[in-house]
Amino acid sequence: INNMANFLPFYFRFEPFAILFSLYFILQLLHDQLLKEQDLAVKASRLKKKAADATRRSETDALTQCWNRAKFDVVLQEMTSSVEVLKTQKLAFIIFDIDHYKSFNDDFGHKMGDQVLSRFAGIVRLNLDESKHFFRWGGEEFVILFYCRDMLRAAQLGDKIRKAIENAELCEKRAVTVSVGVSFWHGTGDTIKELFERADAALYRAKSEGRNCLRLEEAEQ
Repeated sequence: INNMANFLPFYFRFEPFAILFSLYFILQLLHDQLLKEQDLAVKASRLKKKAADATRRSETDALTQCWNRAKFDVVLQEMTSSVEVLKTQKLAFIIFDIDHYKSFNDDFGHKMGDQVLSRFAGIVRLNLDESKHFFRWGGEEFVILFYCRDMLRAAQLGDKIRKAIENAELCEKRAVTVSVGVSFWHGTGDTIKELFERADAALYRAKSEGRNCLRLEEAEQ
């Protein structure tokens, strides 16, 4: 009994310190866990950003910063699947071909040729909003894919860009012009190949009829 009586004052003196130490230990564990979770979140965010950057690079043309053909296939699939939108709007496909582009490389070098392509893409982007998707189709050919209410609006956009290119200084040594072809998605029975072929045929007519002009697909004439 005497020993217990002697121990109790010591116990009550020690107990607050024990509680404080336990609280400190628990708080330290929580703090360490929080730091680990924050570190994992930062690493996950970095990995996500790297993955997004890698995806963007795989879908983007390095020279012009336009989307590439691989991205075109994805976007077209998404846009042709929007049944409700297509009930009230057309899906327009505009193809641009820089006139006599090979001569810029041949006469002034590939650096000048690259400059023409890069500046061309910059001018086009100035005339587009977020609803219009811009791609480098290949070489000196570029494509815009977008919804519009009628073929007149698509033709107006294509011709607006054509005039902007004609009036811009893409090359200090020679004027740059562009020929334009326009086609439209005809519904679920249509194909990417046919959509492109109609636009390409319209583009060919634009080139054969003097270049620096726009032509619509024959089905819409």
